[in-house]
Amino acid sequence: MQLLLNKLFQAQSFKLRLKFRVMRTLKISTRFLVITISILIIFSFVDNIVGQVSKKDFKALVALYQSTDGANWENNSNWNINVAASDVTEEWYGLTIKNGRVISIELDYNNLNGKIPEEIKNLDALEVLQLSHNKLKGSIPTEIAYLSNLKELSIANANLTGGLPIELGSLISLELLDLNSNCLTGEIPSEVGKLIKLHSLYLDQNKLTGTIPAECGYLTSLQHLYLSYNNLSGRIPPELGNLVLLERLYLSENKLKGCLPKEIAKMVKLQRLYLCGNHPTCKMNRKLSAIVSLNNTDVKMDKM
Repeated sequence: MQLLLNKLFQAQSFKLRLKFRVMRTLKISTRFLVITISILIIFSFVDNIVGQVSKKDFKALVALYQSTDGANWENNSNWNINVAASDVTEEWYGLTIKNGRVISIELDYNNLNGKIPEEIKNLDALEVLQLSHNKLKGSIPTEIAYLSNLKELSIANANLTGGLPIELGSLISLELLDLNSNCLTGEIPSEVGKLIKLHSLYLDQNKLTGTIPAECGYLTSLQHLYLSYNNLSGRIPPELGNLVLLERLYLSENKLKGCLPKEIAKMVKLQRLYLCGNHPTCKMNRKLSAIVSLNNTDVKMDKM
């Protein structure tokens, strides 16, 4: 009997010790888990606030600074290219950084003087690139195609030359493309029709030639289409009638001809239609004129 009691006591004691060990292990594991999560949160918080960038982003920033005479920018606060990538923060003027990647560069009106470097392709997390109103040289680099996350590309009034690269069609996340008031030449590539998220397309005041590509009709999210003050010729494609959200259509001062296609009547939100300064045949028929008048659209065209 005593032997049995001793065994029961030993078994009970073993269970208690085992339970204690399990609880202790769980307590340690829980504490370790809490510490680990806390460290990750702290690092994530620091990364988002301080914004230290990756090495490849840093290489692109250095190239941009060097190729556009960064020493003479209007504002180059905290741009020190002689530091390590880990020393780059949002204190660098014009930068927005998230999770170690540059997501926005806003350097418009900043006296940039030089070419956009090919290293721009390293910034593949970039969402906003604003370089308008500067003194850039050369053309838009084809490496721009690597910026697949880009939502806003604004390089207006910046002395750009050359043509519109077909690689622009790779920027499928683009919502705004503003290249107005440059010296761009050549035709508008049909690849522009791939930018189906665009809500604004500004190509006015350049030296573009050729016709308006029918593929522009794929841009069904478009609200603003500015093509004025170029050398565009031919007829206005009826496919533009698919742009049912369009509010402003500026086609003035080109060499367009022929009656405005009846499909334009589908643009029920159209507020402004500017056609003046084209071939004398570039006009509306009576039916379309009545529809446009009914919608109170502001129309500017040459009087016959």
